[in-house]
Amino acid sequence: MEGIGKADNKFDEWAIIDLFGHQKIAGRVSEQQIGGASFVRVDVPLEPPFTKLFGAQDHDEGGSGCIDPF
Repeated sequence: MEGIGKADNKFDEWAIIDLFGHQKIAGRVSEQQIGGASFVRVDVPLEPPFTKLFGAQDHDEGGSGCIDPF
């Protein structure tokens, strides 16, 4: 996997995100910090392209989701 094993250990992969069985989104997945909070960033290369950020407050902090790199 290209994103794992980098010197900074940041996740940066193409993946499918499954959000607790409610929504699936595919794109370039990476980590992003904003104002001291960590988010999962998904850049989707559709027309028009868009970006979504998912954080703990979106999922009650302990929920489960799935990231499937491809």
